[in-house]
Amino acid sequence: MQCPLWECGAAWRAALLVKAGRLAEAKVLYESLFRAQPHPSYKLEAAAFLAEQAEAAGDKAGAIPYVRALLDSAPQDPALHARLGGLLEDTGGTEEAKVLALWLWTRAPALSPSEAFFKARPQWKQAFAGLPSAVQLERLRSLASEGDMGSLGAELPHFVPSGAGEAGWASFLKGRLQEGQGRAAEALKSYEAVGSPQEARIAAITRTGFALPKAGATEKAAEAVETLVMGLPEAAEGRQKALVNLLKWRIRQPSERRAVALAEALIAFGQAQPEACEYLYDKGWDRALAGDLKGAQGVWRILLQHLAPDSDYRHAAAYSLYRRGLMRPSEAKDFKDLTLREDRYGYFGYRLRGAPPPAGVAGILSPAEPPAPPGSHLAKGRLLMDLGLPRDAAREVQLALDEESDPAARSALLWTLTLAKTSAMDYSGAIRTARALYPRVFNENGDALPRSVWRVLYPAPFREAVLTSADSRALPYLLVCSLIRQESLWDPDALSRSGARGLMQLMPGTASTLARRYKLGFDPPACYTDPSWNTRAGCAFLRELLNRYHGRVELALAAYNAGPGRVDDWLARPRCPKEPDLFIESIPFKETRSYVRRILLNCWEYSRLYSEFPAPLAPGALQMAALAPPQASP
Repeated sequence: MQCPLWECGAAWRAALLVKAGRLAEAKVLYESLFRAQPHPSYKLEAAAFLAEQAEAAGDKAGAIPYVRALLDSAPQDPALHARLGGLLEDTGGTEEAKVLALWLWTRAPALSPSEAFFKARPQWKQAFAGLPSAVQLERLRSLASEGDMGSLGAELPHFVPSGAGEAGWASFLKGRLQEGQGRAAEALKSYEAVGSPQEARIAAITRTGFALPKAGATEKAAEAVETLVMGLPEAAEGRQKALVNLLKWRIRQPSERRAVALAEALIAFGQAQPEACEYLYDKGWDRALAGDLKGAQGVWRILLQHLAPDSDYRHAAAYSLYRRGLMRPSEAKDFKDLTLREDRYGYFGYRLRGAPPPAGVAGILSPAEPPAPPGSHLAKGRLLMDLGLPRDAAREVQLALDEESDPAARSALLWTLTLAKTSAMDYSGAIRTARALYPRVFNENGDALPRSVWRVLYPAPFREAVLTSADSRALPYLLVCSLIRQESLWDPDALSRSGARGLMQLMPGTASTLARRYKLGFDPPACYTDPSWNTRAGCAFLRELLNRYHGRVELALAAYNAGPGRVDDWLARPRCPKEPDLFIESIPFKETRSYVRRILLNCWEYSRLYSEFPAPLAPGALQMAALAPPQASP
């Protein structure tokens, strides 16, 4: 009887054989993995290896089934279309190769795999020279969407439309070409000339939202274009992006009235764009800091009017109105009731309540797991978990999830995947998976979640390293946990787009400076991903910031994210709020504002879930409970 986990063993052995250079032996194993049924676990990995080996040996016909399998798994991948098309043509499969070549010619003409394919096989260009106008139009539209204005400019003059509909698209493409060549004013005229078909007309109006800011249009013309774009159907492709582009342009213009109108149009139909929400929220604080509370109230109330009850921007705008005394008593009561329901376990719920959420009755942890027939991915995942191989188990459960469409079964698989990732010490993956399973956990639905689920959402791993580092700088352990959760989701290998590294996301320059200052030793890049070293350096930095701002945690956290220089500038603003919560709301950087709120919320939640440790902040409070005296730098 075959072992149910034979694929895992074969895949592990094959990888070792490849590493040892024993490719022929690995090939035998990968061929078995490729043919595995009914729920293959390593078919794509096997196909990639076998295709590469066959091509390297000059066996193009032998490579075809493997490349075909790869294309079936990624049908929109132009590189795989080109690869399979070339193999088929070289082995006599001309008709099928033509289908793939035509897909490249019309659907992905300007992408590098297509360009390389047609450069190596120019005969296809000649074969496609006399295509019907509808097919030519598909290619021209793809060239425009991919930004290949050189090819569009060379081919569009030779396009002969067949009927009024294709003529409308030709006019649209003329505008796209003019826009791409920097002739925005001419492009606006071409777009205006598009009357039909309706799809082309909508596309033309959408593009006016991108051409207008570059056209030097009059205010009257600008308002006409904005009205056209705002009047498009809500679901029109590109409408939201065009409005965002117009909003960004309007923000730089003198007319604040039009910018506010555009922002409201963006959020009025339930599709809140972050750019519009952020503009209105910041504009409210700009007016409040200028002493214009009536004006601030006006823009904040736009957010209240249009956003969903669980929207963070709605919560923030309402909280700002409430704290600024701009709500009637009855409205304030409704706001509190709504927030304590919709943000029950969130930042604003804690702030208004000043206490943890009332203890709820734990509901069912998760739906019962679906059946796991022998040989299924879920069955293999369970066996791997029993064997103490959670990372491999998580892979199998993910494959099961990818195949499952039933909502109840998907929920059960998400919980199984969460547990597997937690066991595999993939804490960031476990948190993300649990959030996918419980997307509205921070409202009143959180009452039904057992503490075990909450502890998955708020884990506290690497305890010895974090405790030691926190104690070395007289920092509350749960404050450090809260910062780590926000910075890296407990992923010691986390690397941000800006280059920040590790659990506490230290920039290399900052890490080097801290290492010298505190004699921590410095062995990059290994030290960045070492929880002990990274948290020692990160805690030293956090302590410096708390010292600098005299223990004001909201300022230290803002400086950890945005830098002390920016925080100093914000504090120097006229009428800068002295109250910590209003200072947070007035931070003009969305990322930093959200960052500070989330770490404070983390503090309150960690204190609720890990009561064996001292709470750094009282529930809903913003002042450190008992911060040790500042430490001088060595």
